[in-house]
Amino acid sequence: MLLKESVLSFCTIDGNDQLTLLRSYQLPKNHLNNFDEIFEQLLETDTVLAKHNNGNNLTFAYFDPNYSLVPKMFFDEKEMSVYYQKDSNKKLTESEQLLYNRVEQLEHFNVFCIPKSIYTVIDKQFNATFKSTTTAFLNNLIHISRKSESNLILANVGNHLMDVAVIKDKSVSFNNSFEYNTPEDFLYYLSNTAQREGINPKTDTIILTGNVYKSGGLYMILRKYFEHIEFGKRTEKYQNSPILANLDPHLHYELFTL
Repeated sequence: MLLKESVLSFCTIDGNDQLTLLRSYQLPKNHLNNFDEIFEQLLETDTVLAKHNNGNNLTFAYFDPNYSLVPKMFFDEKEMSVYYQKDSNKKLTESEQLLYNRVEQLEHFNVFCIPKSIYTVIDKQFNATFKSTTTAFLNNLIHISRKSESNLILANVGNHLMDVAVIKDKSVSFNNSFEYNTPEDFLYYLSNTAQREGINPKTDTIILTGNVYKSGGLYMILRKYFEHIEFGKRTEKYQNSPILANLDPHLHYELFTL
């Protein structure tokens, strides 16, 4: 299950590791204020969620734009609040649940927060493992980088938010998230990243995943700057799933990296 930009997406996997369902809900913008009521309504109307909510295993991922990556050798669970507040330059509040994941591919720990209004509900309803979307993104990036023979920009695109990473010389040289409102914003962040990181828009490739389409304005404006644009693909395990047969393979990319 993934909650990002007020969209709650989830899928179910059976005992044979086969995808059995994919579903998304657009939540109100103020969902943090009454998430317990919203989720209770979903349980009442969604029979699949209701069936799986009694202690079933769940991986729940949340996007926190503020996080702290701490090398494994220096990590101390008791110091998580120090790491987080120093790197995010913000104070923790009582409404936030501090958590951490291991970024296996980096030998780092990622310290992040989930609003307690969300954490409490999910933890009560499921046997949940909580993840930062950044943890999954980084692990996947490093896996890609080790197989890549060329420099790449990767952009995972949401409705108004995109995660951008640069792979150079088989390692991740840049990773950040940007808010955009127009195609011009979208182009600015990607072209600026390319220039700063030494990516050649005429020879290097940009890989797009998420809510972006060849017929859309984001792709069209990107073609004015980048000559080599490709669409990413979901993990091989689910590429041939009948449920995903009519969906482009770059859609729901983030959900399937969890």
